[in-house]
Amino acid sequence: MAEQYDGPFSPRGTRILKIAVIVMGIMLIVGFMIVVVTIAYRAMKLGEDKPSANPAVNTHGFSRLDVEVEPDTLISQIELDGNRMAVHVSKGAADEILIIDIRRGELLGRVRLREKAPADP
Repeated sequence: MAEQYDGPFSPRGTRILKIAVIVMGIMLIVGFMIVVVTIAYRAMKLGEDKPSANPAVNTHGFSRLDVEVEPDTLISQIELDGNRMAVHVSKGAADEILIIDIRRGELLGRVRLREKAPADP
């Protein structure tokens, strides 16, 4: 004989619902704990910096960075992006972009801008 369906509020259906609610509650608690631990871990790692070879660097940034430029050089633009600063300098027809890590106080590189040679016809 076939078993009769008693609906969702039968003792069997209530037991299954109770187990599902307990499992989902445990999953919510574990997920929340993972989020909190991840945020705390990343916040602790954010304060750690790699040691710099530049003695002018302190724990909160740098106090002084000497960047050599030619005499009569014009600083035409400065842009910040996160921990990096790009400084556009011009001297006559020569343009250059200096890339500086403002957290460590290091000159990362220089980009020289040159006029493109005309193509041969």
